[in-house]
Amino acid sequence: MNNTIVYIPRMRTIKQTATELGLPEYFVRSLVKTEQITYVKAGRKVLINLDKFIEYLNGATKAEGE
Repeated sequence: MNNTIVYIPRMRTIKQTATELGLPEYFVRSLVKTEQITYVKAGRKVLINLDKFIEYLNGATKAEGE
């Protein structure tokens, strides 16, 4: 049996991200629109890796987080 740890990212919608972090939705949406943060589109939904977003807010740039 392989004991490899698999990291599953905490993906959130824009609304969920804003709610969990106490930020305005328009702020999160503007970061997505200007591509300042990394995101994934799933159909019409935009999903944000919550941990990477927190790193960004703490001063990491997009390039450092990728």
